[in-house]
Amino acid sequence: MPLDTSMSPDRRGRLRWRAATHRVAFAAARVLLDRRAPPRLSILLFHRVLPSPDPLFANDPDARQFAALMGALREQFTPIPLSEGLERLRRNALPRRAVCVTFDDGYADNLTVAAPILEALEIPATVFIASGYLDGGIMWNDRVSEALRPPQRFRDAGEDAARERREARAHFAGNLDACDGGVHGGEGE
Repeated sequence: MPLDTSMSPDRRGRLRWRAATHRVAFAAARVLLDRRAPPRLSILLFHRVLPSPDPLFANDPDARQFAALMGALREQFTPIPLSEGLERLRRNALPRRAVCVTFDDGYADNLTVAAPILEALEIPATVFIASGYLDGGIMWNDRVSEALRPPQRFRDAGEDAARERREARAHFAGNLDACDGGVHGGEGE
């Protein structure tokens, strides 16, 4: 279907990107759902799960999208902890459609938005913490995103991001069973 030329170039670009993303996702799903394929370990990587849509983070799911995705994942795949997946992969003993859910960088929304959804669906997840930012600072990609935010919505992202990471790390460090055997990660990103 041709795109409406009366749309702004920015909107047309977003729609093209969304269509391309869907084509890739459906092609991947066909491969992963093939009943004749040998067992394999799929790993889904997320950075953030937003409470509500944010145009600066259009590639990150919001809570509604994440809940729908995790519901479909629960129905069609066998979610297992990353540590178990790696061990079973070594032993060549993976269940069919094995999948692991992981989060990079340890954003607070991993705890406040994603964790309740995962817990409700009994889907384990592993969180990798960017420990180099626990005591302050902001990763370059967050700095760029916040710099692009319209002034009326701008906030001190550096302080907020550092505080959120400290809170998330404190939670995950205190609840090691909730994050697949421990807090993983090293200095920096």
